[in-house]
Amino acid sequence: MLFVNYDGLTLDAGACQYAIYIKSRIAQCPVPVRLNLDHGNGVQVVFQAISAGSPSVMHDDSKLPFAENLANSRAIAAHWKPLHISVEAELGSHQDGRQTCQGVEVVFP
Repeated sequence: MLFVNYDGLTLDAGACQYAIYIKSRIAQCPVPVRLNLDHGNGVQVVFQAISAGSPSVMHDDSKLPFAENLANSRAIAAHWKPLHISVEAELGSHQDGRQTCQGVEVVFP
């Protein structure tokens, strides 16, 4: 699995060209490779990564309040589940520089 992290970046034309390049290299690879957006911060970044061809994403809005992070994660999963996009989420939250988990819930079967 090839993990790509767009931390703090937007998927502009250059990043989309990069995704196209990576996908072409994956197609030529003699072993199975899967592209994954790792710790995509924000719903828009996740949607852009999937639109650019990433079949797997890890949504991370852990800097937001837990309830908002969970709601965003559920919205992403509901939107992309019919297309069999693999969605993972960072469901903890950051407080005072430490990461905490306010509950564990299976969001995406």
